Amino acid sequence: MFSMPGKETPKREVLDWMIPFQRAQDLHDQLYYREVACMSPTTRANHLVLVIAKYITHIQSVTLQADNGVVVGRRITDILIAVTSLLTAMNVSIAERLQKIGVPAHVSGENQLMQWLIENYVYQLTENQQASAKDVYDRGYQYVVAMPIHLYSCIDAVENLTLMESNNARSVLVNSAMHLWCQAVISHARHGHSFTKDISERLRELERGNIHHELYGLFPNYNVQAMIT
Repeated sequence: MFSMPGKETPKREVLDWMIPFQRAQDLHDQLYYREVACMSPTTRANHLVLVIAKYITHIQSVTLQADNGVVVGRRITDILIAVTSLLTAMNVSIAERLQKIGVPAHVSGENQLMQWLIENYVYQLTENQQASAKDVYDRGYQYVVAMPIHLYSCIDAVENLTLMESNNARSVLVNSAMHLWCQAVISHARHGHSFTKDISERLRELERGNIHHELYGLFPNYNVQAMIT
């Protein structure tokens, strides 16, 4: 479902600017949500999928409200944070997965990544129906059709993973989580937002309200470029 036409991406370290982004997210979880970070991968995945379901449901509940922008923007950022945590729990490198779906080596920085996803990502609306990002947003399908498809797939996969009823449950969960990650990034791009900046601000907001804030303060290096240098 994620395959893209064209030449195979060269085997080299590409999108390495994404690695500090995921490490920062993981450190945030270890410091401020250790009760979740210390769960077994399957239990943590189950917890995070339910959290993602709550966020998507919240978005859907305000869809018809004229002033829904603040809620949608915040929840899309929350979805991106939760999905990143989910992929980390499954020991998945976002950079490597992006490379597998065809993001080329020359893509550098979040602006180029967002532009590439807008132009190349394909939404799978039904088994036989695909659509571009423009088509999905023109029809208003992004939060009521596109995201729920992969949310339901995540729910089914994590249930099978918990009950050990499917050998490919993990791969289905990872694949669907990456779809949700890409769609959340596209949503940021469509609204002219930096997803790394929005995540940084949201994580700091969460940290200020956490009981461990006085002990740890604010983790200072959420800035992706600052962590690379």
